[in-house]
Amino acid sequence: MSPETILVINAASPSVCSDDEVRHYVAAIQDFMPEFSRAWGLPEVDVAFMAHGQRIPRGFGHLQIVANDSDQAQALGYHEVSRDGYPIGYTFAKTGRAGGNSISGTLTHEIFEARCNPYIDRQILGPDGRRWDLEVCDAPEADEWGIEWPMPSGPRVLISNFCLPSYYDFRAPPGVAYDYRGLLKLPIPAMLPGGYLAFQEPNGAWGQIDAFGNNRRARMRARPQPFSRRYRAMVRDWQESEVQTA
Repeated sequence: MSPETILVINAASPSVCSDDEVRHYVAAIQDFMPEFSRAWGLPEVDVAFMAHGQRIPRGFGHLQIVANDSDQAQALGYHEVSRDGYPIGYTFAKTGRAGGNSISGTLTHEIFEARCNPYIDRQILGPDGRRWDLEVCDAPEADEWGIEWPMPSGPRVLISNFCLPSYYDFRAPPGVAYDYRGLLKLPIPAMLPGGYLAFQEPNGAWGQIDAFGNNRRARMRARPQPFSRRYRAMVRDWQESEVQTA
């Protein structure tokens, strides 16, 4: 496998999420990935599967790990940078399933965001001076806005919806599509119910806005890992502001 391959590792207990289940998700993600790559003008990438109990290769370019329980309250997943400086993501299968959330939806959420913002350092400067994190699945992240992808080898797989580059263009003409399914009607900071956005004020303070809707827990996918660089910056002066919806 090349460093351009995204390696999905099933580290969850077989009773929580079997190898066959994750393998089916990976096949769907591999099938869908050209759609995402074209939408964002990214080079194509392979998505490979590694079964439970196998040794993870050191220094691999992009890892996505399906684990059991979250290491922070109610978090469904997050993506970070590994100690070796590579993108790495986590999907918490037991936590997500207990809350009625799709494992494949969280997995694709983290894969897509790590593809567009692998080092969690890309921001979009708005006309008001705020800098918005480029996290492409946060605004339409709830499962109800996902993409049902047909699979000849088995049941459909839920793929996370994601924003298009036009969503981050404050000068985009009216009527363009802002997300893959065309559900958002305005660019950033518009959200669908269940969405979440993080921003940085001109003075450096961090803030967030949420559109809880009927799925309050969905936003937890977007929360950064405790003690990560991003988390340390945000927790110092975290602030809440009003809900905004599309």
